Formats: sequence, C-alpha cells, structure tokens
Amino acid sequence: MSAAAESDELEVGTTVRVKMRKGGTQMQRVSELDHEQLLVTEWHFPGARIAHRHALEPADTGSEITHAITISGPLWVLWALMLGRGRLRKAVAEFIARERELVEPPPPRSKRRRRRKR
Repeated sequence: MSAAAESDELEVGTTVRVKMRKGGTQMQRVSELDHEQLLVTEWHFPGARIAHRHALEPADTGSEITHAITISGPLWVLWALMLGRGRLRKAVAEFIARERELVEPPPPRSKRRRRRKR
C-alpha cells in the first residue's frame, strides 16, 4: 500500500487516501497521532470500525515498529469472519515488507561473471 495525505500536515482528523496494491483506494482517517511514535488510522464498514495502529519504539539496532489491526462495533464478529485472521495477518506482513523496502537501502549487487558464448 501507499498513502498520501490530502493536506500537507498530517494531524488527528486528517483524511488519507490509501492506494491498495491490488487496485482501488480507501479513505482512512487519522484517529491518533504522536509524531515519530504512534499513528492510528481507521475506516468504517457497515456496523464496524477497523483501526490500524503503527507504534514506533527505539531498539538496540534502530527502531521497532509494532502493528495491530482491531475491529470493533456491533457487527465486528461478522466482519472479522469475512476478513479472516489469516488474511489480516497476511496484509500486515505485506505492509511491513513494504515499509522495510522504503526505509532500508537495497542490498549491494553482486558482480556476476559472464560466460562467453561459444
């Protein structure tokens, strides 16, 4: 996923457009924000609220990001069953991989020996 804020400043109440890798976009609202430590975005389905929490903490080798997705509301059970725990875990794993791509430098390319064609 990639996201861009509709306004220049990201703050509580800001609406962000999240572009899904498999197509489509989703509008999410920033519900909690502590710059450089916490970002919570939420979106709504009929009868349910889904929140994605990104928490950043210092670690020995840099920083550690913790993700959590929660579903609440009167129809949370229905949506949880439809979305599935495995599907949500896969989505978070893909999100983490994408974050890693964005912040870590690419690995150095190894020099390959070319074979001569005979």
